[in-house]
Amino acid sequence: MDRKNKIEVPFSREAPDCRTIYKGGSLEGNCVNEKCKFYKSRIIWHIGFGEFNLVRQIATAKCPICKEKAKNVDNLFYYLAEIEIEGQIGEGDTFTRKDRATNKNAPCTFVNKDDCKQPWNYIQMKVTELK
Repeated sequence: MDRKNKIEVPFSREAPDCRTIYKGGSLEGNCVNEKCKFYKSRIIWHIGFGEFNLVRQIATAKCPICKEKAKNVDNLFYYLAEIEIEGQIGEGDTFTRKDRATNKNAPCTFVNKDDCKQPWNYIQMKVTELK
């Protein structure tokens, strides 16, 4: 898992309501509810601050508009927050990462968003407010 490729994504005034990012952590996926205005759109599910089992969070992410289950959750964002991630894929080495998102104009994410789709034994994330 290569999380060294952090990028900042500037906010857009044209972003739809389903892509609002708040302080803390968020996951990105697709709305699959045919009745939702944002069906097949990329959505942002806010998880906030705390300690999270990301395998579970990915499995239970929802569209913020219709509140139905999201699919293809393959990316995470963090905004004005500190993160600590620890995980393991298969019998591989344990991965750890600490980072901060301090730019008020842009949340952070990573170049390789397919990491969320890996067969994780476990992946935990702690998201705390900036100090």
